[in-house]
Amino acid sequence: MDINEQYLEAATIINGAGGTPLQINETLVQIIKELVEEEEINMILAFKEKTSQTMEQLKESSGLPEAEILDKTKVLAKKGIIFNQPN
Repeated sequence: MDINEQYLEAATIINGAGGTPLQINETLVQIIKELVEEEEINMILAFKEKTSQTMEQLKESSGLPEAEILDKTKVLAKKGIIFNQPN
C-alpha cells in the first residue's frame, strides 16, 4: 500500500471511529495529510479492526513497542486525531 492509500485508509478509520461521519474525499485526505506525519500513519492504521484497544492489543496490532506507542498516541491525541484514555 503506498502512502496515499495509507492516508485514505487512515481517513476512513478516523471517520468511522465516531462523531459525525464525513464524506471521504480528497479534501478530507488532504486535511489528514496536514495533521498526521508519515511516521504516525501506522499508528492510526493499527486501529483498523478495533477502534478501542488496550496496550497489549495495540502492541499486537501495530507491531510497535510500548514506548513508541505511548509517544505516538500522545502526539496524535494532542492533535485531536485520537482519544487517548490510559487505564
